[in-house]
Amino acid sequence: MAKILYGGGVSDMRGKEAGTVHSRNTYGSYTRQKVSPVQPRTSAQLLVRTQLATVAQAWRGLTQAQRDSWNLIAPTYSRTSVFGNRTPLTGFNLFGMLNRMRQVIGLALIEVPPVPLAVSGVGSLALAVVSGAPTYTITFTPTPLPANMYGVIYCTPGLSPGVQFAGNNTRVVGVAAPAQTSPYEIHVDYSAIFGPLVAGLKYVVQVQIVHGPSGIASALNQASAIAT
Repeated sequence: MAKILYGGGVSDMRGKEAGTVHSRNTYGSYTRQKVSPVQPRTSAQLLVRTQLATVAQAWRGLTQAQRDSWNLIAPTYSRTSVFGNRTPLTGFNLFGMLNRMRQVIGLALIEVPPVPLAVSGVGSLALAVVSGAPTYTITFTPTPLPANMYGVIYCTPGLSPGVQFAGNNTRVVGVAAPAQTSPYEIHVDYSAIFGPLVAGLKYVVQVQIVHGPSGIASALNQASAIAT
């Protein structure tokens, strides 16, 4: 892995280029060789691929007038790039982004683009993990969750206590429905995916609030705990 100090008009670089991956960590920018892993076929991955294919097929099934309406409203939405810049979406990007979140929370796809609205994340978030009990308890505000608001819960497997970033280790473990109250206990769902809780390991949880009717999601909030 090579470290880089950019200059000459280039301040940062991310992504893949000709077999090289450009990224950044705590110590600065670096490059590494792109490695194409063997494609695993877990049930969770197959489900996600099926859902993505369903969204793409639904887009193709729209009338041209419907696609035009998505293209028209898409520039009023934006997302943050890896550089922190806000970039506009295409109609297909927006259709996929909102409907993917509706799939996650168990709702049908929408064909009419919703009007943009601000969705706030959880106000506070804390995690407590006990291996012996076992318990995996999430405490959050507001409680209960407001009407039409779902809490999508992403978790990591047990990590070394020194790990600072969840990275790509998170998976959707559960969805808190509207009116769900805090604290929220999910060790059964967690263990079904990742196995038993282990004392001394670090566990990370991320929660994202999703407005059900539109699929518009908040930013992620994160908390972590060392299991006792």
